[in-house]
Amino acid sequence: EIDIIAKDKDYTVFVEVKTRLSVDFGEPSEAVNFYKRQHLINSARYYLTSKHLIDTPVRFDVVEVVGEEKKVNHIVNAFEI
Repeated sequence: EIDIIAKDKDYTVFVEVKTRLSVDFGEPSEAVNFYKRQHLINSARYYLTSKHLIDTPVRFDVVEVVGEEKKVNHIVNAFEI
């Protein structure tokens, strides 16, 4: 599953949103490990193929939401294929 699919100029952007109440056990983005990245990449490929966008440049971002105050950190181009 992909949380958000967006356009940014020519790019199709796939966004994973991770929320944590605290960073006591690490930053939310640390949960986007190798296996999660592979799942997101495979899901993105399926989406691009089904929408005939296979030649579109892509980007993978992570949005972290932390704490009760909901501090947001947008990590642009968090990983690549």
